[in-house]
Amino acid sequence: MESAKLLIELRKNYGGALQIKDKRTNRQIINYSDWGRQSEITVYGGPLNYASSRGATGTWKGIGWNPIGTGNYQDVPAQVIASGWVTGNDKLPRFYTKTRMISWPSGAVGSAYPPDFLEAWIEKWTRLTGDEVAMKTRTTFARKDQTFYEARGQEYPCMMTVGSQSNIHYYTGNAPYTNDTGGYLKSTNTREKTNTAFTQSGFFISEPWLAIEYDQAGHYLFKNTERM
Repeated sequence: MESAKLLIELRKNYGGALQIKDKRTNRQIINYSDWGRQSEITVYGGPLNYASSRGATGTWKGIGWNPIGTGNYQDVPAQVIASGWVTGNDKLPRFYTKTRMISWPSGAVGSAYPPDFLEAWIEKWTRLTGDEVAMKTRTTFARKDQTFYEARGQEYPCMMTVGSQSNIHYYTGNAPYTNDTGGYLKSTNTREKTNTAFTQSGFFISEPWLAIEYDQAGHYLFKNTERM
């Protein structure tokens, strides 16, 4: 999909993950250094020995039941099982994808823990209008394991950018939705400076949005998680 300002892709070899190219700067904005970044969701559930009990070893063996919508750590993509243009009730066209999620700690074909496509699916309806990418998602789980495991933090949604500057604007105050200016902050993400960085710093926000300066020219990527 393309507008005067943006070109967007939904990459099948990354489970239908989104890439955004700013045509003004000729820059790709979303981080694609491995299959665990992009703009997607990752779910963390139990049991914590889910992967190790199936043969996983090393760093990710204790991560638990961990479906991801892009691909696993050995670069095996999640399965796009349906895709194409659809029209909603508003008569506007959107591009639809349905992806079966994969276990992040599973490996390559022939490994001790081969690619494990889980009982989890994510659907996306994506539309580009001007400089706005609107994406609606629906995630479906059909686990046979009905055990209530401990609550855990989730990457739902997750977006990682390629940051040459990576100044992040957000709100952490105690008066959300009141135009309170005292709680608006700006910080520099010192961990995600390049396309090969690994760790990121964490923080909590009081309103469901982030604004990311992704270049020196003052261009912003505004992320509204309510809309995703």
